[in-house]
Amino acid sequence: MKRDDLLRFYYRAQLHLGLTASEFRGLCILAGLLVFGVAAQELSRRIPAVDEALYQELEAEYHERASRWTSAELIGPPQQQAIESATTPGPVAQAPEKLIDLNTATSEELQTLPRIGPALAARILLHREQFGPFRSVADLEMVRGIGAATMEGLRLMVTATPVPDSLRGG
Repeated sequence: MKRDDLLRFYYRAQLHLGLTASEFRGLCILAGLLVFGVAAQELSRRIPAVDEALYQELEAEYHERASRWTSAELIGPPQQQAIESATTPGPVAQAPEKLIDLNTATSEELQTLPRIGPALAARILLHREQFGPFRSVADLEMVRGIGAATMEGLRLMVTATPVPDSLRGG
């Protein structure tokens, strides 16, 4: 069938059924979906289901490998090793000898703290200069570049002593 013949058939069927162009197009789409669904269902009936015998070899290999493991290997290290490792002290994080005061620290002192380099130390000093002294250690999070992870490492190493009003300059 040529394209003109197909369009002529399409037009005549539309007139015969008394449908608008949009209605006939929708009907054709639904009919196509119906044909596709019936064909898919028929194909699924003709294709045999997966035969369990195909997987017997893999299943046997799985059980053979699983039987090699002992229950102790599946659970973890022997109890004695676990007890020894639990009682052996590990390295203890050194607490600083002296807390660093955020309101009086210099750039060099701030750089002795973990995760604080020259740029971050400069931002801390700039924040202190612009907004005044830190009222608490938590105020340090207002400095750009200091997030929750950095704060966790600094919390026990710094302090923010209150500055008297006469020294605040305001």
